[in-house]
Amino acid sequence: MRPSAVARRSHRLRVLTHAWVVLAAVPCVLVGRAFADAAAVLVPSAQAPSAPSASAAQSPPPALAPPPGIPPSRVALLQRPPMTLVAVLREITEPNPVPVAVVVGPTPGSATESEALRRYVRGKQRAMDGQYARAADDIDAALRLDPSSTALRATRARIAGAAGDLPRAKTEWEAVLAQDPTDLQALISVGVAAFDAGQPSRTAALLGAAWIRLRLEGFA
Repeated sequence: MRPSAVARRSHRLRVLTHAWVVLAAVPCVLVGRAFADAAAVLVPSAQAPSAPSASAAQSPPPALAPPPGIPPSRVALLQRPPMTLVAVLREITEPNPVPVAVVVGPTPGSATESEALRRYVRGKQRAMDGQYARAADDIDAALRLDPSSTALRATRARIAGAAGDLPRAKTEWEAVLAQDPTDLQALISVGVAAFDAGQPSRTAALLGAAWIRLRLEGFA
């Protein structure tokens, strides 16, 4: 039986990929050999490297020179007690539990819920058209009708971010995280904001939780 066109193309793609990998590795091997040959010429093999002295081994690492305009405290080495690898992974991947905020929404099927949904759809459409101010008005009106919706909060955060209102975007993502501590985009957004604010512990907790979510969803 003759192979199908799809099978032939798949085989050809595998062959080309293998060839590309081999060809890409050849220059690296040649350069590595050239450096090894040069090192053999410049440094005689009989000359053994001298061991560092005890004073040099015990001397503290040199202080980092900050760039112009940066205070030395910003680049100082972080002094903390040594930690095992298991303790580091636990600190990153096991954040402290976040209390969930319980917010009551409208009655399902009510006119209030329908109006909130109508405003939500119109607000998203206006945001797609670049009308951020009008989109924000629609979503704000929908949130007054249904403050329990994390979808509305997330949409409001995205609109604020697209419009350049980063403080409002952070506030909305914080509200999303308070209602749903497992929301992936809220974890990443608030984690990045914590990093920018110089909060390493919170950054590690939030981004570590986001990493777990990515692994559970098969993306990591």
